[in-house]
Amino acid sequence: MDLTSLDITVLAAELSSIKDAKVEKIYHRGSDLVIKLYYKKTNLFIRVKAGSFICLTDYREKNEKPSNFAMLLRKYLNRSTLKEIKQLNHERIVDMVFEASNGRRYILVCELFSKGNLILCEASFNIIFALKRQTWSGRAVQKGKKYVLPPPAKDPFKVSRSEFESMFKDSGKSVVKFLASDLSLGGKYAEEICARANIDKNLMPSSITTKELNSVFKSFSEVLKIISSMKLKPNVVNGVPYPFEFLTADGNAKYFDTFNQAVDYAYLSTLEREVIKKKVKPISTKLNSLKRVLEEQQRAYEYNKQRAEKYKKIAELIYLYYDRIQSIVNSKDFNNPLVLKYDKKFSKIYLNLEGQEVKVDLTKTLNEVASDYFEFAKRFKSKAKGALAAMNETKRKIADLSSEEERVRSEIKPLAPVRKKWYEKFRWFMSSEGFLVVSGKDASTNELLIRKHLDDTDLVLHADIAGSPFTVVKDGKMASSRTIQEAAVFTASFSRAWRQGLASIDVYWVNPNQITKHAPSGEYIPRGAFMIYGKKNYLKNTPLELYICADGVFPYKKGKCVMIKPGYSDRKDLEKFVLKNIGAVELTGRIPSGGYAFKLIQ
Repeated sequence: MDLTSLDITVLAAELSSIKDAKVEKIYHRGSDLVIKLYYKKTNLFIRVKAGSFICLTDYREKNEKPSNFAMLLRKYLNRSTLKEIKQLNHERIVDMVFEASNGRRYILVCELFSKGNLILCEASFNIIFALKRQTWSGRAVQKGKKYVLPPPAKDPFKVSRSEFESMFKDSGKSVVKFLASDLSLGGKYAEEICARANIDKNLMPSSITTKELNSVFKSFSEVLKIISSMKLKPNVVNGVPYPFEFLTADGNAKYFDTFNQAVDYAYLSTLEREVIKKKVKPISTKLNSLKRVLEEQQRAYEYNKQRAEKYKKIAELIYLYYDRIQSIVNSKDFNNPLVLKYDKKFSKIYLNLEGQEVKVDLTKTLNEVASDYFEFAKRFKSKAKGALAAMNETKRKIADLSSEEERVRSEIKPLAPVRKKWYEKFRWFMSSEGFLVVSGKDASTNELLIRKHLDDTDLVLHADIAGSPFTVVKDGKMASSRTIQEAAVFTASFSRAWRQGLASIDVYWVNPNQITKHAPSGEYIPRGAFMIYGKKNYLKNTPLELYICADGVFPYKKGKCVMIKPGYSDRKDLEKFVLKNIGAVELTGRIPSGGYAFKLIQ
């Protein structure tokens, strides 16, 4: 899975927020490097695949014994602090800057182009060691030498309209090849820009019009604007990750909150396909061989069956026309309309009997000729019977191998996540502004959420009713009223108010320092409950409503979805409606208990 420089731009931008994370462990196998980090009370894993990509990952292959390269990296980077992740000059190169406990800085250069490399350098870019030693005419990656960047490609973000036209005319290439190579956009972005411009991608500089060139540059600028603004809609189509929706992506898309997640999913899918291919290939090879044998047996069966039927029919036709044939033979009337041809040399005549050509040997009696044809029919019938038996045996073997293939596939377990994200044990969603919102499921998870995962920068919500979850908006003090309103709708919908059939309820939010487990003298606070002091900020008449979308359940609309409110229909009716209009969506634990009213929202 090779990514373009624009893909790397998006990945690096998303990763750039990870600062001051502690390095816990480093794993390495082949071209894969996985760095385990401790960041904001949770573990993160960054995967670097030299020559391909870098992304946050939820998966790590087992590695029984660390490689020499991993041991060297651990020596320098274990317990260090990750200070920065950045892309270099819009190239497929990412620098990871670490600071050791003694204050020394190290840079891990991740080359994600060609065959790739991983190079640990001092802050001055003197190379300490590299995964691979490499030498070119003007550049060497070797211990003790200074790391030198490859010759720079053109930065597409700095190309003006006039420069774009000049470069294209001088390139002598078609527009799609110019975009892909001269501007280092890669094939998928080049194809997308041409599709958005609605022009023939094979237009040459000599044949393109000014209007068409303006359209190409406009689409080129639009794509770069999406990337630079990070207004993304990450998805994977047919195993290919896209940071936003591509017109050229043909197939069903699976959407993600971040492009890092999309890339990780695409890579995981590739690994799973490789595992399946490795385990299933021997069986598939035998199956394909047997299917070819079955086709040959089918042809043999059909041929022998047809021959048997043909010769039997000829024998029957001889008896049906016995007298007329005998008369022709006796009188040597070879000009008779039934005679097609007389072969004097071999003493044979060829007759047309009801459209069937029949050969009669004049040296034999008609009974002998008919008997020969019956014998031929018998032989071919026997061969057809043998071919049919062989076919049935082959079909049995194919069925057995198909069952074996299914069994092997079923026993192949998906690559398990290293660890679930901490918030996955709660109810949660990402707000439309990108804030994580986490809500308790019951008294135990309410207690856990507030005690363990509440930070000073968060906000806490609760519905003004007994039986409400506590909801935490992570970094909520930076969120706008839009995210807070979405969190309020989520809180209200999962409160007891839904089961009571209420249309709305008041919800309030407070700061973390207003919540305590300390009860007034003589009072007891049960598990999952907390005392709240100070001002409560109310959101009056918060509606109870959720939206079931293709990628989950949210308190806001995301494209085509089913809106649900408290009502009288049961869960089965809702599930059927969702399946018919949205598709298969996992609803277990993701919608409130009770009755539902629902409708499709386009």
